[in-house]
Amino acid sequence: MGRRARRRSLAAIVVLACAVRAGWLLPGLEHAHLRDWDVPRPSRSSRPPCRPNAPRVAVVVKMPADTEHMGRSVSHGGCSLGEYVAPNAFVVGQCPQWKALIVAMGLVDRGIAHAVICLPERRTIESEAATKSNETRFRTLNLYSKYITQSGAHRTVPMWDQGLTGSGQIVAVADTGLDHDLCYFHDPNHPTPIENVNLDHRKVVVYRVLPRGLPPSPDTRHGTHTAGSVAGEVLHIDQLVSSQMSRFNGMAKHARLAVYDLGPKSNIRIPGNLYKDLYEIIVADTDAKISSNSWGAPLEVDSDGIYDQYALATDKFVWDHQDFLILFGAGNWGLTASRPSSTIGTPAIAKNALTVGSATSYAESFRDAHVIPHAFLQVVEPLQRPGVTGLHSIIQATFGSDVLGLEPIPRPVCAADPFDACTPLVNTNDTRNALVLVGASSGGGCNAVVKALHVQQAAGAAILIVASHEGNEPITGIGLDVESVTIPVLGIDRDLGRNLQSVVELGPVKVLVPAYDASLKEKRNLGYVSDFSSRGPTFDGRIKPDILAPGEYIMSAKSDMNLNSFQCDPTQYSSMKGTSMATPIAAGNVAQIRQYFVDGYYPSGRANPADAIRSPSAALLKAMAINSGVTMTGWVVSLNAGPVNVDPPPSMLQGYGRMQLDRILPLAPAAFQLVISDNRSMVTGDHHHFCFRVRPSDRPFKASLVWTDPPPDLDADYLLINNLDLIVTSIPTGALWIGNFRDSIIADNSTRLHTFMDAMNNVEQVDVGPDQDGLFDVMVSGTHVVVGPQPYALVVTGTFDLEPLSSCRSTRTVCPDNCSQGQGFCTADGLCQCHAGFAGFDCSYASTSVKGRPGAIQTSRVDVGQWQFYHFDVVDQVAPGDDLAFGSQTTCVLVAVSTTGSAPNADPELFLSFGEMPSLTTAQWSNRSRTFPSTIVVQGTPTLHLGRYYIGVHGGCCQPASFQLTVSDSCGPMVTGLRQAGAELFKGTATLSVGQVVVIVMLVTAIVAAIAVIIVRLLIEQPNKYRQIQLAHPATTGLDG
Repeated sequence: MGRRARRRSLAAIVVLACAVRAGWLLPGLEHAHLRDWDVPRPSRSSRPPCRPNAPRVAVVVKMPADTEHMGRSVSHGGCSLGEYVAPNAFVVGQCPQWKALIVAMGLVDRGIAHAVICLPERRTIESEAATKSNETRFRTLNLYSKYITQSGAHRTVPMWDQGLTGSGQIVAVADTGLDHDLCYFHDPNHPTPIENVNLDHRKVVVYRVLPRGLPPSPDTRHGTHTAGSVAGEVLHIDQLVSSQMSRFNGMAKHARLAVYDLGPKSNIRIPGNLYKDLYEIIVADTDAKISSNSWGAPLEVDSDGIYDQYALATDKFVWDHQDFLILFGAGNWGLTASRPSSTIGTPAIAKNALTVGSATSYAESFRDAHVIPHAFLQVVEPLQRPGVTGLHSIIQATFGSDVLGLEPIPRPVCAADPFDACTPLVNTNDTRNALVLVGASSGGGCNAVVKALHVQQAAGAAILIVASHEGNEPITGIGLDVESVTIPVLGIDRDLGRNLQSVVELGPVKVLVPAYDASLKEKRNLGYVSDFSSRGPTFDGRIKPDILAPGEYIMSAKSDMNLNSFQCDPTQYSSMKGTSMATPIAAGNVAQIRQYFVDGYYPSGRANPADAIRSPSAALLKAMAINSGVTMTGWVVSLNAGPVNVDPPPSMLQGYGRMQLDRILPLAPAAFQLVISDNRSMVTGDHHHFCFRVRPSDRPFKASLVWTDPPPDLDADYLLINNLDLIVTSIPTGALWIGNFRDSIIADNSTRLHTFMDAMNNVEQVDVGPDQDGLFDVMVSGTHVVVGPQPYALVVTGTFDLEPLSSCRSTRTVCPDNCSQGQGFCTADGLCQCHAGFAGFDCSYASTSVKGRPGAIQTSRVDVGQWQFYHFDVVDQVAPGDDLAFGSQTTCVLVAVSTTGSAPNADPELFLSFGEMPSLTTAQWSNRSRTFPSTIVVQGTPTLHLGRYYIGVHGGCCQPASFQLTVSDSCGPMVTGLRQAGAELFKGTATLSVGQVVVIVMLVTAIVAAIAVIIVRLLIEQPNKYRQIQLAHPATTGLDG
C-alpha cells in the first residue's frame, strides 16, 4: 500500500485515531467510510453520556428528536440498537455491522447529531469519524454526478424521472475486470457469464479476459469503480439498505455491461491490434454500441502525443462500424510542467473517438465546502531567484482555517526550527506573522496536526508543508486536536519547497499568499476544468478533449477483490478521481442519449415506438454529447505558472464544455426544440440547408456538426481526410458564424473575419447565443470530400420553429463584406469564391510579394491557426524592381522557414502551391517538420513552370511564431519536403554512383529481412501482442486516487 493509501486509511479508521490518544487499539469497531458523513460537532453540553460499566467498546449515537422511536425497532443483519442511555441516544455495542445499522435508519441523510466512543472507567473519546471531516469537502459522489450531468441542479434527475435510465442499452467496459459478485452487478438468478454471453443476466451480459486463456484480474478495483459509474445498480435486498446504496448507482442504471478484463492495474494488457482483438470481439459478443475506456498510453514530457496504431485502429473501426461510439479518457497530464499544452496521448487523440476530460462540479456537490484544493503563492522579494520566481500552486489541507482569510499582503518566509516541527519551535522571533516552511515527516505520531499546532503556538501566520516527493498530495488531519488548528495549513511541491528553503537560507524572502484571492473565491461557486485533466491541441492542431464530465473524487462501487463474498453493505463504495472516472460517467450519459432515440423519444419528448431510430450513428451520439456542453469558466492551474484562463468553447482545455443532458434531450412538455439530421451524405460542392425561425429565449441557438472521417495514413501530417464546414447565417442582419469560431461576421464590413474555415477537425459547432430573433439559415458544406460520399450528423437546439427552405432562400443576403470588396465573387449559397492571390472565408487574406534578391530574409509573425502568405514569380524575363522573380531558365527553387525569438513551442509550418493559394488540404507541397530550417525544394523538368508560386506560413501548435522566410535558387544536392496530391513538379536531384547503389540495395534487403523476422515473432508470440498502457487515472501521475 502506498503512502497516500495509508494516509487515507488512517483518516478513515477512527478507531486508530482514538487509539493514538488512548494508548491502545480499540477492538471490534470498523469506522471506515463514516468519514464521508457530514455530521456537525455538538457542544460539549449536548453530548450523550457514557454509562457506568459500559462495554469495553461502545458507540453512542445521539439522534435528532424526531428519530427517537426508530432506535427501538430497527435492526440489520442481526444487529440492533442497544440500551437507551439518554434522550434520543442509544448504545450500539460491539456489533460489527453498526455502521450499516445507522445507515439503514436513514440517519446519514437525516443527520446524526454526534457519536462518541465509550471506554472503560467512563472515559469518553470523541469519534473523529462522526464529526465533520473536511476530506469530504472534495468528494463528488455518483449521487452528485447524475445531478450534474442530467440537469446541473441539486437532486434533480429529469432523465430518470422520464424513464431515460439506459434501459435496453449495452455498454462495453474494457478495464481491470469487475467484482461481479458485488450487489451493484450480481444477479441471484444467473451466474456471471464468464467467457460466454448471457443476455438474461440483469447486469453483466458477458465477461471476457483478454488475451484469452488468462485468469480474471486479481485486482478489480479500478474496473469495478468505472463499471459502477456507467451502469451499477444495487439489488433490492433490504429496503433501507438498498435505498442508501442506490445513491451510488451508475448514470445509466438500467443499462447492462459487456466487461473485458485487461488485467490488473499494475500490468494492464492492451491488445496490439485493437481493431481485431478488442473492438471486433465486442461487436461479435453483443449489441453493444458504446465502448468506455479509462486507459491510455503514458505521455512522456518529450512526446508529441503521436498518432499511432492504437489511434488508427480506433478511427478505422468507427469508420467501418458507423454506429459504434468509442470513448476514451483524455489523460491526467494537465499539470505536466514542461508541456503547457498537447498533453493528450493515444488512443485518446483519435479523431473519431469521443475524448473525455475531467471537470469539477457545482458548489452543492462539495457538501457546502469552504475550501478548495488549490491556492497560489507568489514570491515578491527577491524578485529574481531561479526556481521560485513567479506564481506557484499550493494546496490547502482538509483542516485549519481558510487561506483566503489571510490578508493578501507580503509576508516573510522562515524555516521552522526544528524543520520537521515535531517539537515546539525554538525560532519564535522569526516565525511571528510569517509563513513557516516545514518539512514532511514519516510518522512516529508527528502528523500534520502536530506540526500545525507547533507553528500556531509560535505565532506563525500559516504553515507550508513541503511534500516528501514530487507533486502535491492531500493533507488530512486526524486526532482530537484537529479542530484546535486555527491557522491555514498549506502544502507545496517538494522541489519548489526545497528551492524556497535554499533561498530563505540566503536572505530575507517575502511572499504573497493567497495570490489571486478573488479568483479563488470565484472558483468555489463555478464548474471548473480539473487541473490534472489533459489538454489539447493534438499534434496536428485538432481540438481535444471533446467534452468534460465530473471526474473529481467520484464515489462509486468498491471491489473487495473477492469474487465469492457477495458483499452488499453501505460501505461498498470508494473515491477516485481522474479522467478514468469522467469517461464512464460520460459513457452512461451517452447510453441515455442513445435510449432517447431507440425508444422513440425524438421528436415528441415522450417514448413512442413508432418514432424509434433503431441505429443512431456514432456521429449523432457524439454531436449530441458535444451540443449538450455547458461552458466552464475561470482558470486551471498550470504548474509553476499560476492560473491559466479557460477560453469559452471550443477550447483546448474544455473542448465543448461539460455534458448536461437537459440541454440536449427535450422532454414533454418541452421548453426547447431539438432537430437532427443523421446519416445524410455529401460530396465536394454539395450544400445542405436548414431554415429556422428563432424566438427570443435564454436558451442558446446552437448547431453541432460531426462526421466519422476515414482513417488517415499513419504518418500523415494532418489527420482530416474529408473536410465539411458549418455556416450559420442570420437572415435579417446578414451576420454569419462559421464552425468553431466564436465571433460573428457582419456583412456590412463592421466586423471582418480575416480567417479560414476549420480544416482540421471533424467536429464543428456554432453557438449563436441566447435571445436571438428571426430567420437563421444553417448550412453544411462539402468543402473537400476525398473519400465519398461522406455521411454526417447535424444537431440543432434552441427555441425555434423549423421553416421551409424557401423562407430563408428568398431573403438571402450577400456574402460578408461582398467578399472583401471584389477580391472574390459571391456564390448562390452565400460563400465567397476568392480570386487568385486572395484567401479566407471573406477573401480578406492577400499574398505579398517576396522582396529583395534571392536569399533575402523576410521577417514576420503568425498566430496559432493563422496564415501569412507570400508569392514569387517565374517569368520569361526578370524586370527591375523589388519583387522577387526568377527567369525562365531556373531549374529549382528552395523555400525555407526558421523560427526566431524564444517561444519554445512555436511551430511555423510551410506550404507551397503553384497558381493558387495553399491551404491545409489543397497545398501541393508542405513541410510541417519541427526541425528548422524547414524547407521545400521545387525541381523543374528541366526548368520550372512559368507563373506565380504562393507560399503559406501557417501557425501550428502551440505558440505564436516569429519566423524568417527565404526563397533562393541555390537548392543544394538534396530535396526536402512532402509531396501532396496535385503536385506536378517534384523530384530529387542527388546523383549516386553504381557502387553506392549496390551498397544501398544490400542494406535495404537486410533491413526488410530483419523486419520480416520481427513480424513473424510478433505473430507467433501471443503475449507480445499486448502493450502495457497506463490507466487514465491520477494514480499513475502522482495525483490522489
